[in-house]
Parts: sequence; structure tokens; C-alpha cells
Amino acid sequence: MPETEPSAVEVYAATRLALVQRCRSLSPTEANTIVPLTPAWRIADVVAHVCGINADFVAGRLEGLGSDAWTARQVEKRRGSSLSAICDEWMRLAPELDALLEDDPGLAPRLLGDLIVHVHDIEHALGIEPDRVSAATAIGAPLRPAVAGTRRRPRGSGAGDRPGCCGTFEPGSASAVRLRTSAYDFLRAVTGRRSRAQVAAFDWQRDPDLVDRIIDGIDVVRPVAARRRVELTFSRRPGRQSWRGERTPRS
Repeated sequence: MPETEPSAVEVYAATRLALVQRCRSLSPTEANTIVPLTPAWRIADVVAHVCGINADFVAGRLEGLGSDAWTARQVEKRRGSSLSAICDEWMRLAPELDALLEDDPGLAPRLLGDLIVHVHDIEHALGIEPDRVSAATAIGAPLRPAVAGTRRRPRGSGAGDRPGCCGTFEPGSASAVRLRTSAYDFLRAVTGRRSRAQVAAFDWQRDPDLVDRIIDGIDVVRPVAARRRVELTFSRRPGRQSWRGERTPRS
């Protein structure tokens, strides 16, 4: 029988468990490591944030969803808790959160995209090489523009047979710009974790002036502006239950 791809809910649960297991192995000093590209959060604060997202969704506390104030409350509420206690709370929330995700198929990839970004952040803080071709990265990456109000759709039949990740940006003009990069680098770029020089070094095609305008829109802490559409496809790696985009040279 052909292999079936894990659902976004299953990948979220596996990613959550893997992060909890890693966090439980950390010393108190490691738990207080500052995570780059965050609001001076420690590893414990990052986990408080992703745990707090689960708690807020389960409780229906969605006013200000995604705002700085919303995320800050999640961290401050758990400021005096140990990393182990935060992990305990997160796992207690798992059954209710997973049931919620099963009922809302569109929510799991969005929460997974946020979670895997922070997993990568923590790995960088600890000096651990991240898994750049994980299922979580591939599922979460193309949804990031949708979070910002843009939309995403497949690029036509047969696209899944081609290796790599292609994006087409259409900022309201007849001149389209194509971007080819990995799911991992795309995800890091649209969440403010790549410099302008790094984004400019991606495999952009056509119209340099328009490329500059697009880079100006994504080389900030927020994702691509809502007036731009991003279209992405990912191909499956033969013999693996993960999806990946083509990795391009980094400068």
C-alpha cells in the first residue's frame, strides 16, 4: 500500500512532543539562554509563548490574536514558572487542542508554522543544526503569507512531480516575479529571520526593480504585505514521509 502523509495535526503533535522532550533535557542555565530574533526571550519564554497560544485557543481568548500584547501576556503569565512546569501545562492542553485542530483543518498548519519557527529559533540558540526538510517546515512555510492576509493556491496539475519550491509574487502589476528557494529559507525570510542581503541572494527571476520592492516588503519582522499574493508548491521526497523544497546555495 502507498504511504500516507501525516496530517498537520499529527505533525503538530509530534513537533510539540519533540520540543517538550528536548526542553526537559535542558539544565536551568540552558533554559535561560536568550533566543536571538525574539523580544529578548529566554528558551523558557519561547515555550511559554507556544504553550500560551494553545491555552488561548482552547479557552477562546482570541482578542488581539497575534498582536505583541497578546503574545506578551502569554509569556508574562508564565514568567515565574520553570520550563518543566510550562511543558507540563502544554502537554495537559494537548488533548483539547488536538481535538480543536481536528475540527478546524485550516488551523493546524497555521499553528504548526508558528511552532516550527520557534523550534528553529531554539535550536539556533542551543547551537543545534535544524532539520531544514522536516514535514513541519514544509507544511508551515507556504501558510505564512496566508497569515498576513494573502492567499495561496497550487500552481497547477503536475507541480508536485517537480522538485523544489516555487513562489510567484504578483504585487498588482502585469510583471510577475518568480522565487525559487527552500521551504526552510522561505519560512525564515518571511518571519524576519533573514537579512536583506540574504533575501536578495535567493533565486529571484525577472524585473530587478520589482524584486527590490518585494524584498523591501519581506525584509522586516512582519511577513509579506497583504496586497501581494504568494503561490507555492512542494514536492515529495521519494521514499520519505516528509516534504521538502529545493535547497539553494546560501551566501
